[in-house]
Amino acid sequence: MNLPSLVKKKIAFTTRELAFELGKSTNSVSRSLKNLHSLGEIKRVSRGIWANVDHPHFSPYYLVQYLLGDEQGYISFLSALHRYDIISQIPSTIQVATSGRNRSVSSEIGDFEFIKIKPELMCDGFSLWGDIVSYNLASREKALFDCLYISTRKGNRFSRFPELDLSQVKQRKIISFIHQLIKCKSIQSAMKKRLENL
Repeated sequence: MNLPSLVKKKIAFTTRELAFELGKSTNSVSRSLKNLHSLGEIKRVSRGIWANVDHPHFSPYYLVQYLLGDEQGYISFLSALHRYDIISQIPSTIQVATSGRNRSVSSEIGDFEFIKIKPELMCDGFSLWGDIVSYNLASREKALFDCLYISTRKGNRFSRFPELDLSQVKQRKIISFIHQLIKCKSIQSAMKKRLENL
């Protein structure tokens, strides 16, 4: 199979992945991908990561797993709340909870924001979402928990929200997450207070 036909079958891929499948060097595959990119047939997501936006099952959320690499992570915060229609406002970035460092990735497809939380806060509250195209997505309650947790950090991020529809959110589940995952009493108290004020 040649490279263009292989690319058409994939939603997202890395240069290294294609080189392995084709039995070619990464340098030669990289040159071919740059040619396809210049023709507008694929989009560059990040160094060595590409996407076929014309694939019938393409979703920008699917790209998160490629951008995370070896880090733990899942789509959360305002992006997840929007997916559940808890907020109607579309976030300007796809927000991802990560065990790695805070960073932003700007691509031709969109902007991704990686927000660090402690690995021990990632042991529950998200699952694989989707069928043909799947990605890890926080539950309603875990996405709100993550926002509340980050709001207690420096800078007061997420101290204000767009209008929220909490009719499908189980507040008791958020309280359970707070007691289960947060050991510091002062942070527990701050998160509960912010939850009460929503």
